[in-house]
Amino acid sequence: MIQKEDWPVKTPVEHAEYYQHVARTEWFKDHIVSVRTYNGGPDVSKIVVVDFRRPNTCTYAVRYVFDGNKVYVSGDLGDAVFNCTWRVSPVDKTWNSLWYIFEKLSASESGREMDFNSDVCVETVRQTLLESGENGDLVYPEDWGNDEISAYTALISGAQEAAGADHWTQTIREVDDEYGLDRLDSDYWEWLYGAGNVMPPRIVGIITGLQIVSERLRKIGWREET
Repeated sequence: MIQKEDWPVKTPVEHAEYYQHVARTEWFKDHIVSVRTYNGGPDVSKIVVVDFRRPNTCTYAVRYVFDGNKVYVSGDLGDAVFNCTWRVSPVDKTWNSLWYIFEKLSASESGREMDFNSDVCVETVRQTLLESGENGDLVYPEDWGNDEISAYTALISGAQEAAGADHWTQTIREVDDEYGLDRLDSDYWEWLYGAGNVMPPRIVGIITGLQIVSERLRKIGWREET
């Protein structure tokens, strides 16, 4: 399995790309797709059930149930429901849009709650508060004094040490009480609390599995029975 030190993660997108790679090369490496279709009545849409799993094990096994405009997910990565605005199908190319599909997540074990990543948090703070120097390096703004630099340093240190979102929120409050974060950015409250937010790896895995299922079924020309 590729290690994070070999795949630097500094943004939410890079974090998601890392786990997409892990899902494709490790979690779902030997998975097989099987499809069953259940006919509904006159006023009931067909239901398509896709099992995506490695033979003889439940490890990282996922079941996708396509019913009307919803996809119900269960299995080793947990439960989830995607509430879409179209009639869903396993071969929709829309599944390729990771972040768009994430926005369709209407129910899961933790809702659409984000995970926290300290590396992403540190980089978000750096990119937002610092300025580009002559050589392209990030430098302190020219109008910063000792208090601003101390406040910034405290934020970076807190981001590096934060064990989760609650810890990071407490750090923000402590730094604000001591220095006043308005001196760094008058609108800090709009972005700073979510600076370390990343998509949960299990949700990345669920959507990536859906993408693989769609790719394989389209490759063999699978069509939903009419």
